[in-house]
Amino acid sequence: MIPCVECNETSFHFDEHLGERVCDNCGLVVVSEPFEQEIRLYDDDGNAIRSIDKLVGSKAVNKYDRVVSSHVLRGLTLSRMCMASLTQSRSLIDRIENAYLSCFRAGVFGISSYESRATALTLYLLRERNLPYTLAEVCEEFNSNRKEVSRLTKRIAKHFGNAGTTQLNYLGLVEKHAVSLKSLEFSKSCGIIFAKFEKLLQEREQTIKPNYVAGVIYITSLLEYKRLTQKKVGKECGCSNRTVREMTKELLSMVGKTEKEIKGKGAQWMCSL
Repeated sequence: MIPCVECNETSFHFDEHLGERVCDNCGLVVVSEPFEQEIRLYDDDGNAIRSIDKLVGSKAVNKYDRVVSSHVLRGLTLSRMCMASLTQSRSLIDRIENAYLSCFRAGVFGISSYESRATALTLYLLRERNLPYTLAEVCEEFNSNRKEVSRLTKRIAKHFGNAGTTQLNYLGLVEKHAVSLKSLEFSKSCGIIFAKFEKLLQEREQTIKPNYVAGVIYITSLLEYKRLTQKKVGKECGCSNRTVREMTKELLSMVGKTEKEIKGKGAQWMCSL
């Protein structure tokens, strides 16, 4: 038996749930070769692949190869489903297939569920395109474990040499929620206010909290007289009324103002402070 490339151990076990052979000593995933080069969800004629024989080729394959191939196909299918639930971008939906295979061959996934793999890959690729999706939004499709997905996303980013792509596009997220709540014009005002507080946070060497998004939108609604309630903002942004209230108070304390003092003043006025 070929020894493990990581620790040179020759003792392995086959994980039937994941369809992978794992080193007993260091946990490295070792993948069988026959199926790897030809796996596709669709053949060259554009027809959906349904049988394992087509997946691994017409030549005879052993039981191990068939089991692994079926598991890979399941992972690919779930990955495409997860991506398709969030975007209609054909290029992204197609790209996730090659990304899955690359990570699978390199043993990036380790011992993780199919759902976590699909979710983490989706999150990574969305953020690679700088698209504003939160961890919670992407995990919702399969109700995936957020900690596992977050850890796996970082490993995927490292595999592709793009560690920085795991960062959330907060400005894009603010604008996305603002458009959903009101209009494109309102989203532009929210973007201006976000830039104001982002600069203040940088000056104070503080990091942006995900829930600041809700605070920025609510503050902008007060400045622009848009009549948005904390409940409505919280529902859109995935947080509670209390969180919206606390984030609003925390952000306004940076400029020494209260909700009452900023009502109707306008976004440009806030930027002048």
